[in-house]
Amino acid sequence: MLLQWRRIALAVAVLLFGGIAVVFAKFSPITSSDWASWIQAFGSIFALGVAIYVPWQQRRDAESADARRVYRELASVALDVSAFLSSLDTVVRFGQRGDREYVVDEVEFEELLHRITWCRQQIVLSKSLPHILQLRESLVRAASVVRRHGYPAITAKKDESDLVAECLQKVSSVLNEVLELDVNDLR
Repeated sequence: MLLQWRRIALAVAVLLFGGIAVVFAKFSPITSSDWASWIQAFGSIFALGVAIYVPWQQRRDAESADARRVYRELASVALDVSAFLSSLDTVVRFGQRGDREYVVDEVEFEELLHRITWCRQQIVLSKSLPHILQLRESLVRAASVVRRHGYPAITAKKDESDLVAECLQKVSSVLNEVLELDVNDLR
């Protein structure tokens, strides 16, 4: 899409300057007053081009900066969700805390959901939407498996390890894909 707009802008510029060159050739300046008029005309056209280009480039730079900000947050939240599920998986799988239940603070879970929601609301790059949705699904699915009656906490037991491990695998895959995204394509 951007390439198409560049081609259109180039075609308009070529036609405009070609037209001016034809008019300049037909009505060549003779006196200093004629030269001043032509210089003023060229200067006005140049100023108009700058007045169009500068805001366009600023908007593009702002969009690119927004995309990079969302990308950084997406990568950060993917890493945090991976760490969250990894600690949960370790406890569920290996029972590092003995036979006691492992309780994960609900605040951490809610914060991760909030950050994922923020990324989804700020989405600039459609390529990252599946990543965001997979992060949320894996987090919610793993948490729903390990939820017990001890609200506001998430309680994990060993028999739920397969689903938590599957969710962790999906989140790890998302994290790798997010880190492989080209930041320059985030416009």
